[in-house]
Amino acid sequence: MLLNKLPDTVALSEPFNPRMFAEVSSEEEACDVIEQFYRRMRRKIRRQGVAISRHVGGEVTDNLFGDTRSDTGERRRRAGKGKIAIDKELSQDALPPTFRA
Repeated sequence: MLLNKLPDTVALSEPFNPRMFAEVSSEEEACDVIEQFYRRMRRKIRRQGVAISRHVGGEVTDNLFGDTRSDTGERRRRAGKGKIAIDKELSQDALPPTFRA
């Protein structure tokens, strides 16, 4: 993914679980859920060197689907979701402890 080539940047692909928003009843609450998620991801990256993302073989990609098709003609998803290693050099400013809008 192109964004991951930038310094001090970590781009994730479809990191959210839709169930995170099950109890959300306003845009403000949705923003709070997103902020909390990214705060947890920053902490995971700082402490464990991992983040949660859709990936193909541990790499974030902008194409989550393969070339093969199902019997109905749909392209098959080739990406899984789980922990990926974040092993690039990141400054402390790249992983602030709080979310900045």
